[in-house]
Amino acid sequence: MWSGPSRESADSGLPSQDRSWGWRLLVPGWPQWAWRQPERAAFFLGSYLTAVAVGLFSWGTPVGAVILLAAFAMHVAATADAVAQWTFPGFGRFVPLATAGAGLGVGCYGPVVALAAVLAWPCEPSNTPGQGFLVNRWAYRDRAPESGDWIWYDLPEGGGRGVGVLLAEGRQKVQWNGGQLKVEGIVPDWQPGPPALNLRAVAFVVPPDQILVDPWGQGTHDEALLGLILVDRRDVQGQAWARYAPVWDRKLLR
Repeated sequence: MWSGPSRESADSGLPSQDRSWGWRLLVPGWPQWAWRQPERAAFFLGSYLTAVAVGLFSWGTPVGAVILLAAFAMHVAATADAVAQWTFPGFGRFVPLATAGAGLGVGCYGPVVALAAVLAWPCEPSNTPGQGFLVNRWAYRDRAPESGDWIWYDLPEGGGRGVGVLLAEGRQKVQWNGGQLKVEGIVPDWQPGPPALNLRAVAFVVPPDQILVDPWGQGTHDEALLGLILVDRRDVQGQAWARYAPVWDRKLLR
């Protein structure tokens, strides 16, 4: 049985004096392929890519988290296998696994997961189980939300969190007339659903420290606000940019 790459394999790209081969550990199965182990390489890479694809498809669910963890474990196994072969019989089994897990976790997967948690945080609006959105929690660090944005916000009185479309900012005049909404006399791209009551005309000014939002899936139909709600600017937590659940209704938001 073949025990590992030969020290004389200078043409393989993995000689002892060539330190660049270590970068191949970032791709599961690449070292094994370079060492002419196609079956082992195909197993590691195929299993890893399958787990990543399924995990990303189900991102935001417990199943997705488990499958992505399995992808990480497969990458660790592939890296530990390569290290064990290269150093055979030096470190045994535990040391390659421990070093591969720590190195990949701290150097690769930790930063990626941290970035995804900020830019694509999975959120479920209160009182709407089975509905999920991806939220960029950094979106409003350097700018204020604008009309037409899908925002993620805290509901009043500790009622959880919701998602909706921002229609008007503070101090803007809002009118409902002839079945049409106008903000500062201009018809916005987004129009709310029909009000619970057949209102002919409504006009008001949004308070300076608040914004007017058309809430998604909240089921609120206030006679004065046409089913819209006022949200404190400080309660905006991020921008929703995609809907990921249910699966059959996935889409990017504006």
